[in-house]
Amino acid sequence: MDKYGKLADDPYEISLTFVLERVLYELDSRESTEITDIVIESRGKREDQTLAQRYNELLYKGSSQVSSNRFVSRFNQEIFFKRKSENDIGLQIADLCAYPVARHVLYPTVPYPSFEVIEPKFRKGPKGINGHGLKIFP
Repeated sequence: MDKYGKLADDPYEISLTFVLERVLYELDSRESTEITDIVIESRGKREDQTLAQRYNELLYKGSSQVSSNRFVSRFNQEIFFKRKSENDIGLQIADLCAYPVARHVLYPTVPYPSFEVIEPKFRKGPKGINGHGLKIFP
């Protein structure tokens, strides 16, 4: 937790950091040069502003793992927020994946068919998805 400082206090901010790092690593592995849009489900004006501020910090200051130049070269300068009522397909898919992933993290030895369906889609390293496509904090 010392590594992330005050950021560790906000799970949404630290999750944004981890997700963007993993997206960037995946784009690197695909040798993609395209700029990627980031779309997040809106949680309210103040919360959205906090995440937008964190997004800008990542773009212009980087993270403990990724330089600002790498973030800027991969991601749109603007972050997009969508309300749940907009029924964005990408956000719906993220919602469908969240519970199976959480269940896998909480009960890793218990088989869960829904997680088994999505697990092959995770980014993998030499030892599997942990730390690569799935990052558990702390």
